[in-house]
Amino acid sequence: MTYNLRFGELSSLKNIADFIVGNEPDFVALQELDCMTRRERTPHQHDKNFITELGYYTKLFPLYGKTIPYAGGFYGIGMLTKYPYINVQKIMLPKQDVRHEARALLMAEMELPSGDTIIVASTHLD
Repeated sequence: MTYNLRFGELSSLKNIADFIVGNEPDFVALQELDCMTRRERTPHQHDKNFITELGYYTKLFPLYGKTIPYAGGFYGIGMLTKYPYINVQKIMLPKQDVRHEARALLMAEMELPSGDTIIVASTHLD
């Protein structure tokens, strides 16, 4: 599953988590995740660590990759995974223009129940 949260503007983290749980994904690539921000447009999301709360509500392993400092906290991408992870790497992507905000690729190697491994990635492009 992939899910752009749009920094939680239109919903609560609990409602987003309920939607994710209802779809029973093995992996979720997440975009526009805030961490401890204070956005004027979203007072209901002030000072929340999105990925930690989503991990708690969904009972999935949370992973986070900060892309930029923003509104007193961080803004970035993340993943939720049903399976344990072995290795996680964040790669900052090259900027096409200095006016564009930084972008990143978050990759995680996961261990499947069969013992096999798989690499899952999440990014958010312009």
